[in-house]
Amino acid sequence: MPISESLPDEWKQRFDALVARLGLPEHPDFPVYHGTWVGPTSPLTLEDIRAMEPVDLIAHLRDWAPPQEWDAPTPVGLSRMVTAAVADDPARYVPVLGSLTGIEATYVRGFFEGFRQAVETKKSFEWGPVLDFATQVVHSPWPTPHPSGPVHDRDSDWGSTRKTIAGVIEAGLGSGAAEIPISFRETVWKILESLADDPDPTPEDENRYGDGGFDAVTMSINTVRGRAMHAIVRYGLWVMRHAQKTRGQEGGLKREPAVVPEIWPVLECHRNVDRDPSLAVRSVYGQWFPCIHLLGPEWAASRVEAIFPRNLEQERWWNAAWVAYVMYSRPSDDVLPVLRPVYEHAVDRMSSDEKPLLFGDRPSERLGEHLVTYGWRGVDALNPSSPCWTSTGPRRMRISDGTYWVTSGEACGVGPRCA
Repeated sequence: MPISESLPDEWKQRFDALVARLGLPEHPDFPVYHGTWVGPTSPLTLEDIRAMEPVDLIAHLRDWAPPQEWDAPTPVGLSRMVTAAVADDPARYVPVLGSLTGIEATYVRGFFEGFRQAVETKKSFEWGPVLDFATQVVHSPWPTPHPSGPVHDRDSDWGSTRKTIAGVIEAGLGSGAAEIPISFRETVWKILESLADDPDPTPEDENRYGDGGFDAVTMSINTVRGRAMHAIVRYGLWVMRHAQKTRGQEGGLKREPAVVPEIWPVLECHRNVDRDPSLAVRSVYGQWFPCIHLLGPEWAASRVEAIFPRNLEQERWWNAAWVAYVMYSRPSDDVLPVLRPVYEHAVDRMSSDEKPLLFGDRPSERLGEHLVTYGWRGVDALNPSSPCWTSTGPRRMRISDGTYWVTSGEACGVGPRCA
């Protein structure tokens, strides 16, 4: 191009032929030019999809063959537009879910993600067809096509869709306009029970996540089995809440473990390191321990040592459970009697060279907040007979960003068990 005006006739003819076939460069006067592609992109806009009948959209998803150019629209980009359309008007797409059988997993995930987002924005829809279609995908998935092009441009298996299904159900178990009716209890449980046995995450997956600095809680919400375990605890609370409504009880949830007997074999199975060594799954037990204790106080109390193991051989599982508990649970007077040894062990393990989590959070700071909160309530979080305690001066805990003081109760001396 830069010398096109000075070319011999023969080369000018070749040049004109190339221009006719390929077109001129975007900026022919620039000696150097680099473009930037932002993707993935879709062959249809959101307005295009809204203008289409749902059956026509499904026909397009079946027939569209993505081009192989590096900056061309991709199945992932189209799936995101499907998600936006379903989230905006979920009831419109419920009647055609049965027609999705055999369609590419990338688009199936897009539909389920749309329903999940619709629940979060309180848009109601008929849950029966959604759960029936989820059951089909979980228990009888059809073969996925072999991706043509980069793997990140489309889903190569059903893993992401299964994780999204767990997320849809977890969102639907909360109270509100888009809540799953309790009449679907059996259907919901069969889906969650199956997802809880998903192989994702494998130990290799977790090592890869760990190398990136992700904590176990982050892993749990980004894996199929981890997400399903979150949903199972929410399922127990959902069943308990509706059982109390049926009995006309008012006020907060009360402990009635008999109403959710189905969850305990699953929780018992996956808390066993030999059966499920996943740190992501272990973090679910820590994060949800107060709720597990609410659902089954005897079960939770008798498994504290298994969930929060204090032996050195299982320190990784201790860390996963403890960090999830202290970072994501509020101090609870109900669980303190059974967790007091866990708090003491956490104080004993504190060190000045604590490494922050990926986003800068420090578990020791949250531990300090827990202990101070208990102090404000007039509750002794630590055993008064512990070597950490003395009888003079105010009780004190120093954490990385300052010192908290609590003047009531016994005093905590500054020693090897106090940071």
